[in-house]
Parts: sequence; C-alpha cells; structure tokens
Amino acid sequence: MTTEHPDFNILEGFAGNNIDTLIQITITNRKDKGFGALFLEVNHETNNVDCRFIDKQTAYNTPGFKEIYDNLEENSRPSVAFFVLVVYDPETESSNIRILNVDLDKKS
Repeated sequence: MTTEHPDFNILEGFAGNNIDTLIQITITNRKDKGFGALFLEVNHETNNVDCRFIDKQTAYNTPGFKEIYDNLEENSRPSVAFFVLVVYDPETESSNIRILNVDLDKKS
C-alpha cells in the first residue's frame, strides 16, 4: 500500500481556503486564453503554492497533456473549472496529479 504524498493535503487545503480567488483567476484566464486548467504545486523553497493557468494550446505542446485536456473539455460542461494539483516525487523523478473540478453554475 502506498501512502499519499503530504503535498496533496497542503494543495487541497489551499484550494479549499482560496477557492473564490482561484475561480476568478480561472475565469479571467479562460476569457483571455480559452479552455485550460489552473495548476497548483507546492514550492518548498519559498513555502508557497505556485499557481499557473495552462491553456489548451500550451498543453498540446506538453507530452501526455493533449489527451487529458481533450477528455476534460469533451466530457464536462463549459461551466466546470479545473484545478490540477501537482506533486513532484524526487525519488521517482515523476509528477503525480489529482484533478479537482468545480461547476461554477452550481457554486453560486
């Protein structure tokens, strides 16, 4: 049995505590750049959570992301905002992700 990386708890807590701000960032970026997701990752050097919006065009240039983005866009309503929690594992030199989604129509 594998134990869950503690950064996922940090990221989920951050997302829960800052959901309104994260939603506004997503809405603003979608208006400017189109469909995309907000990526969140713990930065242990600065003790912060780094956030960046990655639009579909950028994702398509990243190996493995085209299929994820196509699946999210095709199987979700346009009102759904996506938050991708990213945890880098230095032992395996790979990233693990968890995708949270919020339906903006149901939030209000």
